[in-house]
Amino acid sequence: MRQRHGVTAVILVLAVCGGAILLLVAGEVVAVGWPELGAGFRAGPADLRPELFNTLYMVGAALVLSVPPGLLAALWRTEERAPRILEDVASLLSSLPSVTIGLGLFVLLIATSGWPFSRAAGIVALTAMNLPWMTAASIPVLRQVGESRRQASLALGASVWATVVRVVVPEALPGLVAVAAVGAARLVGEAAALLFTAGVNAPARFSWSPWAPGATLAIRLFRVGTESLHPDARAMAGAAGIVLLLFTLVLLGVAGVLQRYLRRRAGIVDGTEGRFGR
Repeated sequence: MRQRHGVTAVILVLAVCGGAILLLVAGEVVAVGWPELGAGFRAGPADLRPELFNTLYMVGAALVLSVPPGLLAALWRTEERAPRILEDVASLLSSLPSVTIGLGLFVLLIATSGWPFSRAAGIVALTAMNLPWMTAASIPVLRQVGESRRQASLALGASVWATVVRVVVPEALPGLVAVAAVGAARLVGEAAALLFTAGVNAPARFSWSPWAPGATLAIRLFRVGTESLHPDARAMAGAAGIVLLLFTLVLLGVAGVLQRYLRRRAGIVDGTEGRFGR
């Protein structure tokens, strides 16, 4: 018992220290970038709107291309008992350094196939990152659905995929929303893979073209903070950091509200089941 309390105390201390460090870093970013934040939404060298649009464009497209197939692959593994290698490969690919994916796609798409540094190449990179993550992270969530639910549905004559649509996915949906939200947050902050695919420039004029330059907020933060010779480069990087931080917080906040709504609708409270309890 004492050993368990000791481990809990150590984990608590580490969590507090980690939280304090994150708050210090975030506070420094806000303090540095706040004076320049207003200029980030006006025309000029500090304008963040092209990078913000690129972030929304590319992350949204990557989610559309990766979430449905990732979920289908996870369902294939849990409901159809697909070979375990699917889960192992998804876990392996989701743990690859993003710069490795970026370099591989640079060679394949840009150096070999002649693609320009563009949103399209960046979308491919983000999709390649998120697809294995969505598969690997969804499998444990789907396995939390009670086996008795599946068996009851099958006993009533429902097919496997009717059971999936009407029983498994609705009950697992709060967890799947959390998985998708964390994946989106990872993509929003990604820079390494996009440096080799989307490039470091943003379009000078508004464009919906997938072949336009694809620099995102994360790339701007990196580039301005490390390479720019502008006298206000540090403040400009801080402003990009503030927008990136707020964007991520809003994304996760909306996902949290949606998750709680779905849990209440399904009668699940604090990890237990309510009106549909076993």
